[in-house]
Amino acid sequence: MLMKEMPKLFKGFFIKKYENFISLSTKDRVVLSLYYIFFLLAVVFLIVYNSLNFRHNMSTTDLFKVGYRAPAKFEISRDFEFFDKDLTDQRKKDALDKVEPIFVFREDKRQEMIADFRQFADFILPLASEDLADDVYLSRASRRLNSRQVEIVPQQDLIYLNTLSTRQLDDFLKTIESNIDKVSNIPLVNDDRILQRFTTSNISIYKRNSGNVERFFIDMSKHSQGSNIDSEINKVIASLGSLRFSKDIIFNFTKAFIVANTFFSDDETKKAKDSAMAEVVEEKKFFPADTVIVNENEIVTERHRQVIDSYNKFLVGQANLINVLGLIFAAVLIGVSLKLIFRPSLLKVRLKISDRIILLFSGYLILIPAVITSHYGLAAPWMQSVYFIPFIISVLLVTILINSLSAIFFIIILALVNLIFLGVNDTFLIYMIYIGVVSAIFAGGVESPTQLMKVMVKILIASLSYVIILSFFENLAPLKILILCAIITLNVFASVLMTMGFVHFLEIIFNLATPFRLMELANTNLPIFKQMFTLAPGTYSHSMHVAHLAESGCREIGANGLLARVGSYYHDIGKIDQAEYFVENQNLSNKHDDLRPELSVAVIKSHVKKGVEKAKEIKLPDEVIDIIEQHHGNGIILYFYARAINGLDKDKNTILSDDYRYKTPLPQSREAAVVMLADCVEAASRTLKNPTISQLEKFVWKIMTDKFDNMQLSETAINFKELEAVKNVFVKILAGNMHSRIAYPEETKGE
Repeated sequence: MLMKEMPKLFKGFFIKKYENFISLSTKDRVVLSLYYIFFLLAVVFLIVYNSLNFRHNMSTTDLFKVGYRAPAKFEISRDFEFFDKDLTDQRKKDALDKVEPIFVFREDKRQEMIADFRQFADFILPLASEDLADDVYLSRASRRLNSRQVEIVPQQDLIYLNTLSTRQLDDFLKTIESNIDKVSNIPLVNDDRILQRFTTSNISIYKRNSGNVERFFIDMSKHSQGSNIDSEINKVIASLGSLRFSKDIIFNFTKAFIVANTFFSDDETKKAKDSAMAEVVEEKKFFPADTVIVNENEIVTERHRQVIDSYNKFLVGQANLINVLGLIFAAVLIGVSLKLIFRPSLLKVRLKISDRIILLFSGYLILIPAVITSHYGLAAPWMQSVYFIPFIISVLLVTILINSLSAIFFIIILALVNLIFLGVNDTFLIYMIYIGVVSAIFAGGVESPTQLMKVMVKILIASLSYVIILSFFENLAPLKILILCAIITLNVFASVLMTMGFVHFLEIIFNLATPFRLMELANTNLPIFKQMFTLAPGTYSHSMHVAHLAESGCREIGANGLLARVGSYYHDIGKIDQAEYFVENQNLSNKHDDLRPELSVAVIKSHVKKGVEKAKEIKLPDEVIDIIEQHHGNGIILYFYARAINGLDKDKNTILSDDYRYKTPLPQSREAAVVMLADCVEAASRTLKNPTISQLEKFVWKIMTDKFDNMQLSETAINFKELEAVKNVFVKILAGNMHSRIAYPEETKGE
């Protein structure tokens, strides 16, 4: 059943929110829209920032420089497998160096050599029977040889052939052809340029034979100029045994027709290299969590830096859907917590749009420095740089501009945000919460810059005390303690000074009722009060008495007494221009005697509207204007309503109570509620004649309960316990003011 109703509940919730949004002024809608935009931007940024671990990428760039001392200990927080790229690369290089260049034997080249010689033999053999002169023979034989062959075979070797008989020449040519056939079947290499590209002297040779591939290995270091042709020819000649012809002549004619038949294969060599690379095992080392990579003051080596950089990349790769969903869930929980915590019934204050902006602004004042610090200060688990985060400014701003309880909840939530999304270390987290709460308590009730400076001294003492305690647990060196104390002192001093600047800035932007501005407005020598004192002396006296009651009542229940006092001073400024129509300013005559009740009511009700207009003219804060506008709620003006009912000139059925009600909002704050009660109690108390304490208590309580029963306090966070506390304060003050007219029961008994 509940699941079926959930969509309707959500729909109703969003419709209500939308209707509330539409009801706002254009200015408020724009401001509220910007608030939600910047709030969502902060949430999205923190989720992305944390899930991708950006903070670890930059945190070590400038801190851990190779060849310098480490500024702090670098300790990893997760299990991590380090890939040693340098060692792996060296292994790959060694493997590549061992790869032998691969050459491929070409059978076609062998056949070309044999065919070339046979053409020469077929040409030269018939010349033996022609009995040619040596020069003619030389000329004709040379033309049959190419330029390379001419360079190899000396002229005297060619002339030597002219001396042989046909049979001898035929035997010689058969010997040479046999040599060429044997040598050309051997892999012959002549490529010194290729061999110079390799560090190994061995080469591999692939020779295909009837579909099979034979593999040969040759150590080229045994051959000069990258060629094994000469050595192979000599081996073949040596295998012939005794020779009928000159060994040198045989060598020259054999070599003249021998060329390289084995050539470098880039494809086969690349395959061999790829295979060698694939067989290289990557060098990896496992580092368990909490392993210290480099200690403080230790010289950072290239390997240290490689491990740190590799760890940073590892963290970046840890972003996954589960991590992101977890962060989103955490953000939703924090958002729900904010909604539950920052509600009027708990904070005793109704947050306005300006209050939300202040909270968001204060949050950014913490998060932006925290993000910057996390980039450059969280490379190690304990760094002094986090103590530069000026969270005290935010706490003081929220305390002064909203209240202490809001500031306490605010700093606790921001501390958790820093822990979850930015990874702030535990020692600073404790410091942040401790000093935040202390600052909120000390700054509560601050009403002047002088008092704020006294608060600064208290915060500084508390902060330095924390450092002393921390030094025992962390075993900090004396120099580090001094540095940390200097950082905290600078932070506290700067935070307080900047707080005063921000308070003034926000005060102007949002027309806020800051304590400093309220103190200025509480000056009774201001022109508005001089005018009131002259034109409406009764209203002036009434306002002063109401201020005394309201301020004391608010302080008793933890509300803003200063705001209540200033609101009371100004709550009836709308009476100044028509002072004679209000009873406290009348002497002998009453102008309402000559007016019909409905006209009298119109005059009475108008003082609220005129008061708001006059307040806006003199640029009073919105909180003070709210008190002026709300101090009567929508209550009935009973005197004139009763007069209309009892009048004889009008049918009683045509008299509507709504015509005799104030058309103004109900009190929205505890301060406005207390001012309403103080206003009623002070005015009504003037009718009392010699009341006792008991009578005063019943009198005051009846006025309060009537307001409560008539729903005039329904939109404030004030409760019966607080009402009773306010009643006791009112009675005490009234008794003091009326002491000369009070007959105490104890005195009548002669005690």
